Amino acid sequence: MGSTRNSCRLLLDVGGTFLKSAVADAAGQLLSGSEFSCPIRSEGSREEIEGSLAAAVARGAAFAAERGMELAGIGIAIPGPFDYAAGVSRMTHKFRSICGVDLRGVLHAMPGVPADAEIRFMQDVNAAQRRRIRRLGARVARHGAGLRPEP
Repeated sequence: MGSTRNSCRLLLDVGGTFLKSAVADAAGQLLSGSEFSCPIRSEGSREEIEGSLAAAVARGAAFAAERGMELAGIGIAIPGPFDYAAGVSRMTHKFRSICGVDLRGVLHAMPGVPADAEIRFMQDVNAAQRRRIRRLGARVARHGAGLRPEP
């Protein structure tokens, strides 16, 4: 699914105790009021973990639909070890109950997720670093780098 003016992406940050989510527009800007958090137990059953994911997806899809937007994709920051290309957890120290599970397939099967929605996974540390870089870039764009030319 391509990115259009009325498309959006659901962003999920999977932690050990909470799953945080927000919706971003086609330009990548977070939409006010879209933030949502729900409990997720890293030691929970597969059904519990998938239930937390389903709650976040349902909330994000409803937010998008209420605003006439189409969910074009889902971006997920999740700890490793994880096969990020395949969308399969390899964790055994936490989230053991979903080790080997095709999470991309699980998410595509959820109500509100279009069959052609792009679903991408990213290591949670890398996702946090990207956010820091984007914030720094925005500050530099607004205020300059504060560098002085060499004498």
